[in-house]
Amino acid sequence: MCLPCCCCLLRSLTAAAPDSSVCVLAGCAGVGHGTLGQQQQLLTTDGNMAAARCNLQSPKQPYLYYSAASAGAAGNCPQDWQQLHEQYGLQSFLAVKVDAGNGSVGVMTLASLSSSAFLEPWWEPVLNMSLPRLVPLLGHPLTAGICKIAHELHQLTAKSDHKAYITAMLQRSGALLEQLTGMKLSLRLGLANDDGSCLLLQYLRGGDDSAWQAAAAAGAGASVLQRLALPMQGTLFAEAASAKATRMVADTNAYAQALARISGDVLLGQQHDRSLVVVPLLVGELQHHAALYVASSQPGEFAKAKQSICALASMLQLLLEQQLLQDGAFERLWDGIELPELSQQQSQQSRGLEEEGEEHEEAP
Repeated sequence: MCLPCCCCLLRSLTAAAPDSSVCVLAGCAGVGHGTLGQQQQLLTTDGNMAAARCNLQSPKQPYLYYSAASAGAAGNCPQDWQQLHEQYGLQSFLAVKVDAGNGSVGVMTLASLSSSAFLEPWWEPVLNMSLPRLVPLLGHPLTAGICKIAHELHQLTAKSDHKAYITAMLQRSGALLEQLTGMKLSLRLGLANDDGSCLLLQYLRGGDDSAWQAAAAAGAGASVLQRLALPMQGTLFAEAASAKATRMVADTNAYAQALARISGDVLLGQQHDRSLVVVPLLVGELQHHAALYVASSQPGEFAKAKQSICALASMLQLLLEQQLLQDGAFERLWDGIELPELSQQQSQQSRGLEEEGEEHEEAP
């Protein structure tokens, strides 16, 4: 996308579901891009942010314009534009909806040091020329699906407890991955306790979407959420967290036959998973260890699903940070959970995992 360099010093693209305040930063360049690229702004749910405010406007108002020529005018700008004005001296801002024909798929934002950079509509032909590339990017099924999940989960935040939230997260995310890959998949969420000694696995009963949907219709969606506490030692979760890299079992049958002791988080009760990948997550400033498990009913190496799984895991990490670190929600996840007894060796290993997390937090 070619823009007049003397005029525009910041450009950003944000994906969003139509009429949603939940926005996902797809890319940014120019002065101030580091501010926009900070983790807390990769996913925003605040309707006072520029992209959200623009996206929430009626179809008859496809753009949002502000000039910050004076301190008073700057105070009326959306929150993120105020910050860019204060830190980098940007004076005028423009946000424009990216219309896919049946609704917007996101927002393009421009900013300039000039206080009147966008009064002349030079940007209209630029946007029109860019649409053939912007719409497939922001409206891609993966991008659009992630935005839709983020929007739906944000709607649940104020209405549901953490169990209902995680239930919806697992069901919606699993359905999206199945749609994108054509594979029959089920998801689990793993969370380590504060000292890293125990693992809490949360998954849907039997991976049955129809059961979840029936329970949700009856107002009992969280009742199908299964919760299992395991010692951390010897789990794929512990391996992934320690290596800070994904771990995979391509064939659970071969895995079970080859090893004398099977990792406790690989085979769960009545689940008939034939392959499994574990993606480690670090949630919040305290670096809580978590992981996304993606399991398939067929053996394989998930090559077809790799891009979708990694993108979804990154977004779920941000969603978990917003939901589970509010008002002690992370600690409440363990309410009513009977922790397994640990051997001396298991306790020592858990302390090692906790120390690794502290080292990661202190690293630049």
